[in-house]
Amino acid sequence: MSDNNLNPKEERTFEFKYRPATQQDEPDGKITKNRLDAKSAAYNKLTDEYPLSITIFDKKYDLEVK
Repeated sequence: MSDNNLNPKEERTFEFKYRPATQQDEPDGKITKNRLDAKSAAYNKLTDEYPLSITIFDKKYDLEVK
């Protein structure tokens, strides 16, 4: 197990290249924080109301294909 949480005021940059299959394809970016796996949640007797992960960032990007 490891912890890759950001420290206060820490920044990370991710770059990606995307080639759309069609002109209607739009890339999206989603960042989630995984809190627990299902086995750990069951061991700790957490109900389904406890989120195993949360979404931090979710964005669709508009593309102009030339």
